[in-house]
Amino acid sequence: LFAPTGRPLKKGHGYFTDTYVLLPGVAYGFTDQISVLVGVSLVPGVDFGDQVFYAVPKFGYAISEKAAISIGALYASLWDNVGAGILFATATFGEHDRSVHAGVGFGFTKESDRDYEFAKRPVFLFGGNLRVANGVALVAEVWPIPSTDVGETIIPAAVAVRFFGDNLAVDLGFVIEQHVISEGIPIPWLTAAYNFGH
Repeated sequence: LFAPTGRPLKKGHGYFTDTYVLLPGVAYGFTDQISVLVGVSLVPGVDFGDQVFYAVPKFGYAISEKAAISIGALYASLWDNVGAGILFATATFGEHDRSVHAGVGFGFTKESDRDYEFAKRPVFLFGGNLRVANGVALVAEVWPIPSTDVGETIIPAAVAVRFFGDNLAVDLGFVIEQHVISEGIPIPWLTAAYNFGH
């Protein structure tokens, strides 16, 4: 849904993606191992120079038809010369119709006049997908985020139904976080992706 899987894009393959309509991006596989996703936010009323620009370079390796690993980084420019991102490693096991993945990452921030500052504790990722019908799959992810305060780990999760065809996929679901859900308000999730080069 959000986090990258361990599977690499094949050379010449790619996809257009758009989350919440306001966060478009495009990914492309330059080789069978190296791909890059780039995008920019399109928030109405915000100057183009103040939008969020992001890039996700990734190196992946298919161990077999049912296992793959990837390493990479997400970097986003924020505001006032501040950037933030995460260095990650992920692994995926299983077939395209049913698979699980796990990963770990370290967040960082960067200000123009300072060195990179890395988080002392990692963020974890666990998720998977299961095809339940022709053109329909269930997708879920959870991201345990250890807090600097002992015993206050935040555990947001996302669940969605994925509707897909030969080239187009749409995810409809919710992001759930314990403090938000206590108010009875899960966060809607909407993403569409169009695959090309297949």
